[in-house]
Amino acid sequence: LILPFDLSVYHGDRIALLGENGVGKSTLFKLLVNDNLPEGAEVRYGPNAVVGYFSQENTLPDDAGSLNTILAREFPNDQVIRSTLGRYGLAHHDRHKYVELSGGQKARVQLIFLERQEPNLLFLDEPTDNLDLESIEVIERVLRDLDATQIAITHDREFTRIFDRWIVFDKDGLVGEVLDRQL
Repeated sequence: LILPFDLSVYHGDRIALLGENGVGKSTLFKLLVNDNLPEGAEVRYGPNAVVGYFSQENTLPDDAGSLNTILAREFPNDQVIRSTLGRYGLAHHDRHKYVELSGGQKARVQLIFLERQEPNLLFLDEPTDNLDLESIEVIERVLRDLDATQIAITHDREFTRIFDRWIVFDKDGLVGEVLDRQL
């Protein structure tokens, strides 16, 4: 889907991948995250890279039970769970089942688990796509506060403001960096 390209990414970079649907952005992410690159392609991560992946499907490995029950499997006590839910604007949803949450609430839960893994490199596949304003604001705040290199696919013009680099994929397979903020 895309022609060969080189891109150097450094610790702390916040890079937005832009382009029409179907040009290969999500496919590239899946190849990178699953270490399933085509022959001849190479990606080199730093020796201490801890990679996290935010999927646009908002799925969890185990989504059975209430939000409180799901988080109790990962967090040490109720106080930490309450504090975490509050930080993500989900304090009043602790008894709701994960499957009953809205898309924006599920996205926030997925981000809770991602943050728990303490990644220093995050691939974010459309984290604000079709979400309510509250969820978008929470996700933006959390990502701004997160000390990790972030590479995000987005079609959300407003969301691009939290990034400092922009890579554009075009329908002809070309990939290039936009050097001016004139998006």
